[in-house]
Amino acid sequence: IGKMWVPDDTFERIAMYVLLSVALLYGASYVYRIRERESGARDALTLQQTLLRTVIDGIPAQIAYLDAQRRYQLHNRVHAEWFPGAYIDGSHVRDVLGQEAYGRVDALLTRAYAGESAHARIALARAGATRHVDVHFRPHAGPDGEVAGVIALIHDVTDQIRAVEAIQSSEARLRSLAMATASIVWIASPDGELLDPQGWTEFTGRSDVDFAGDGWLDAVHPNDRELLRDVWRRCCLKGDPLIARHRLSSHDRGHRIVRNYAIPIRDDSGTVIEWVGTVQDMDDQ
Repeated sequence: IGKMWVPDDTFERIAMYVLLSVALLYGASYVYRIRERESGARDALTLQQTLLRTVIDGIPAQIAYLDAQRRYQLHNRVHAEWFPGAYIDGSHVRDVLGQEAYGRVDALLTRAYAGESAHARIALARAGATRHVDVHFRPHAGPDGEVAGVIALIHDVTDQIRAVEAIQSSEARLRSLAMATASIVWIASPDGELLDPQGWTEFTGRSDVDFAGDGWLDAVHPNDRELLRDVWRRCCLKGDPLIARHRLSSHDRGHRIVRNYAIPIRDDSGTVIEWVGTVQDMDDQ
């Protein structure tokens, strides 16, 4: 192989081209890797967004995020179902809730945007009916520490309220019925501590304070007192109904023979949650 003469400047140019080509190849490879990482980051971000949407849509309460201008940036499926047909994304909360409902939460939002968590129970109209909801607003601080938005959590408690009202109404009816047929109606804790006597003062002339704890036994005739105490304790331990006849002091007619009857109230698991009892004057029968 013969020698080839290559001028210095030509050699330098070839070397430069080789180095440039290597650099370009390396650069192309680097850009490709960067794009791969960016693509992976985009895929990861998409996955996170999908998971976030799945989670918030699975929560059985209304969730929303309002920016500093009180415009929606995020909301879940339950919130959208409350306002069918409304365009929520980017809308002002007033335009979605309506002026009347917005007036009920405006002061709460103002407190939240001032950096204070706010909560209230309010009534909202939905499909022509009134629903009761618990509204929670929590401020969200941005990187600078200033309030950047508000997280809203709204939970429909209408069914719970109606259930409590139904129980209270039922209890009132039963109490009225018991009072119509008994002199005293009483409630006791699971361990037998007597509470809330109705008609106690009218019958015995003693105060409700005297009734508390074992104080009610002071109104029982001394000869019946210990036996009644033992019977009641056994009933509480076993969960058996109380059926007893004893003498009870009245405020104007001395000791009266009464029928003391109580039954345990149990929850779904069979655990006694309270006792309900009545005292009926038998001397008039």
